[in-house]
Amino acid sequence: PFAHGLLVAPKTRLPIVHVVSGACCRWQRWSASDIPDEDSKIPNSQFETLAESTLQCLHAKIEAMNLDALEELECQEGVLSIDLGDSGVFLLNKHYLTQQIWYSSPISGAHYFAVGQTSSNRWLHTGGKGEVCGFLSSEMSRLLQMEVDLTGCQPTS
Repeated sequence: PFAHGLLVAPKTRLPIVHVVSGACCRWQRWSASDIPDEDSKIPNSQFETLAESTLQCLHAKIEAMNLDALEELECQEGVLSIDLGDSGVFLLNKHYLTQQIWYSSPISGAHYFAVGQTSSNRWLHTGGKGEVCGFLSSEMSRLLQMEVDLTGCQPTS
């Protein structure tokens, strides 16, 4: 069954994410090691607040830019969709099981950001490539060939 763009593996009930990048797609299977243990998890209500405030802030900043290339911008049910027409679509969504923001880019594919409890609740790339607002700023700037500054969307706890 599908839920927020995910296919759930029948036996393990772990998600298999459908990653769309440009004109191609791929499936990625998650394992139990991708799910934080109870000691490292933050309360679900805090995760919800941090993730939602970040997605809403990004939505508001992008909307305020009045970008010519922006064909559609939507933030609903924990999914931020940024459609830049021929340049591609960015998708960011809350993933409750892993307590991450999942990020799909027409430039670089799939990325995952987890809240850093020791870093003022910033969403940090799980591979050490920075934080989500700066990462999206950089990729949108590259695609649109103009400065896009989405920094300052730090979550409130």
